[in-house]
Amino acid sequence: MTSIYQTLLKLAETAEQRVILVSPFLSIPVARALSEIAKLSRASWTILTHLEVNSVASGYLSVDALKLLASADVRVRHLDRLHAKAYVMDDVAIVGSGNLTWAGLGAQESSSPNTELNYVLSNAESRETIAEVANWVSNSEKVSGKRLNEIESQARQIVVQRLPKTNQGGRKAPESMDRSFWVKLHYGFADWNLWRDEAWFSNAKRASIKRGDLILIAAQEDSAVHAIVEATSDARYDLDVLLDADYSEEEANRWPWVTDTTPWLVPPSGVLLSYKDLDIRGSSLQNGYRRIGVAEFSKAVEYFEASSNAQ
Repeated sequence: MTSIYQTLLKLAETAEQRVILVSPFLSIPVARALSEIAKLSRASWTILTHLEVNSVASGYLSVDALKLLASADVRVRHLDRLHAKAYVMDDVAIVGSGNLTWAGLGAQESSSPNTELNYVLSNAESRETIAEVANWVSNSEKVSGKRLNEIESQARQIVVQRLPKTNQGGRKAPESMDRSFWVKLHYGFADWNLWRDEAWFSNAKRASIKRGDLILIAAQEDSAVHAIVEATSDARYDLDVLLDADYSEEEANRWPWVTDTTPWLVPPSGVLLSYKDLDIRGSSLQNGYRRIGVAEFSKAVEYFEASSNAQ
């Protein structure tokens, strides 16, 4: 059976006049698919959401996803107290309970789809819904790139404030709220014990990761994240560390930039959070690391905390 996600994408592809997406929550994979369609579309595109800082901090609304749509000339707008989910493509409307996420729309790519009810309306029902949605858009506020950055900064502070005052290594958290979140690729399979103590990783180039930043460790062979560590140093050029760890001289020269780490949140061995569940594409880690948004980081924290508490 065709999922409502596939139906939505097909209707968006054939739209010639308008596409209006109404959803309080939004994930990167859905935004990526829609932005690719919007770039080639002749229709006018709008997304109407509720730009609420706690939704961003909790990982339900991705600012990076909104930026993806904005980069495809989709107008981003905010409506206070928005809870409805409705999708308008020319004269067809879909309404229901599903947000613009894989789980909400029943996408086959979702590893844990929600139980939702979404319905393609008849012509008469669509006309009434489209008129109401158009009214919401008229009464909404335009969201600028500056506003998106402000919301993400506020959400990052909330996430940092929620973190434990000391990490799993017993180290007191830095006072600064100016932290960035990253994912770092570690070659081979997941090794939880490696990150339960003071450790380090290295890169080919000097990374922008700074002391106090928090990093998700991703195992290449598992295509999954399995630990969160804190950087305890800025990157430094240090061949001796690699040579002492039995790296060959050639390998040491390939990855000479070293960052020290301490464990922040390492779940029980065996706990993995897949790239898919984190909205991360493996191809985006070709350089070995990349910055991630509040939404992705919050998902990892929530998942690892729940896994640790269940043991």
